[in-house]
Amino acid sequence: MLRAIILVLGVGLTVSASAYDPSWPGPKDFPFLPPWCKARLAPSNKAEVDLWYARMGGDKAWSHSHHYCAGLNFLRRAGQPQREKSDRPNLLQQAINEFDYMIQHAEPNGSPLMPEVYVNRGKAFDGLNKSGEAIRSFSRAIELRPDWPGGYVALADFYAQRGMKDDARTTLKEGLQRSTGAEELLRARLAALDKKG
Repeated sequence: MLRAIILVLGVGLTVSASAYDPSWPGPKDFPFLPPWCKARLAPSNKAEVDLWYARMGGDKAWSHSHHYCAGLNFLRRAGQPQREKSDRPNLLQQAINEFDYMIQHAEPNGSPLMPEVYVNRGKAFDGLNKSGEAIRSFSRAIELRPDWPGGYVALADFYAQRGMKDDARTTLKEGLQRSTGAEELLRARLAALDKKG
């Protein structure tokens, strides 16, 4: 009887080990992710965890933020130059799934992370050539936080890459009017766009 229990436990351990997803962020990934991801996924310092917990807007955002870290990791892996092109769509879709989980389970207006989540979701959709979804995600980031330049820059870059320079200029000018503390960045982006013609 005891041997049977050990065998069952052994099988269970084998299944758990094989179910481990090596793409889930770990120590080798932490240098490429925001610093709070390490505090969330491998907490070792309570004061650091408490600091990030407060900055994230409390329990709902913090308790689901590891999905955002996973999404960022999938997005990063999809962009690696050594990555097989055939792997990219799957990695980008996994990133979107993680971002969507964060959006669905954390309060969209309750966490300072949400505009970033939408910007990176837009980048993943862009990688899959789903332009409509990408634009909607970038626009949602702007809607959630109109004073943050990140949404404007992402949307303007998206337009510029497609030769839609008038749309890119309009987006950057809107950012200059509405965002705070990043005028130099937006002006430099606008100047670079004008220089290209």
